[in-house]
Amino acid sequence: MTLTLLFDLDDTLLGNDMDMFLPAYLKALSKHLAPYADPRHLIKTLMDASTQMTDNLRPDRTLEEVFDARFYPTLGIDKEQVRGVLDTFYVEEFPKLSSLTQIKPEAVELVKTVLLRGYHVAIATNPLFPSTAVT
Repeated sequence: MTLTLLFDLDDTLLGNDMDMFLPAYLKALSKHLAPYADPRHLIKTLMDASTQMTDNLRPDRTLEEVFDARFYPTLGIDKEQVRGVLDTFYVEEFPKLSSLTQIKPEAVELVKTVLLRGYHVAIATNPLFPSTAVT
């Protein structure tokens, strides 16, 4: 049997001060979606929908379903209307926020070492962002 090691991404493998990252992320996203929703309303709605998502205790609903049920209707927009716009944001704009994170050289070495030793590695993170943002 091969041992699998589970590592958390934020503040374990990657330095990410949310007090710096979150405001920049919210500003960038609200600017990108400004043609579809008032930025102040969007930020409040995003935070509220994220809280709904993380508080979800229903195993029959995915986090995305919970988020979507709160986010899009509150903003009065259809998910399909902005799907492409959001995809573009996470592919083109979100990576620009990487300057607010720090690569931890010791984490890179640790992962390389355990992989060389034949261990499996799983990296987990709090699922607040779409998979496009974390891959």
